[in-house]
Amino acid sequence: MDNRKALQFRDDTNRFETMIEDNIRELCKSSKYRDIIGDVIIVFKDISTGVSDEKEEVYFYEDNKPVKTLSEISNIHRNLKTENRFRPLFYVYVLGKDEVIIPRKNELLSDIGKCIGDDLGKMFKKLVDRIQKENEN
Repeated sequence: MDNRKALQFRDDTNRFETMIEDNIRELCKSSKYRDIIGDVIIVFKDISTGVSDEKEEVYFYEDNKPVKTLSEISNIHRNLKTENRFRPLFYVYVLGKDEVIIPRKNELLSDIGKCIGDDLGKMFKKLVDRIQKENEN
């Protein structure tokens, strides 16, 4: 990925995270939930690939053969890193007012899921529109 595309991807990721966070907060403060939700915290996480990075490369030894690194014999690390970029992981913590939130938990989770789905749909539409526009030029 060249630097320009990497920066664009980072900008898109930041916009996505901001959009998700803003819309979930807005949903939780809406008239439907404001009397049962005290606060909401959204935490985005980076997922480890479980495979060492370039700084701590895994080495493979075989009798009478040159030492090889994992990246020399497999694309697994690169593939996992690529997949991680396209699956943002985040947690939504909701602090309810008293115990009122418990009976409406499933309704709230469903609405949060719809909110995220709508945001993803908007993001993908913008991405497709941008790619189409780039291909026209």
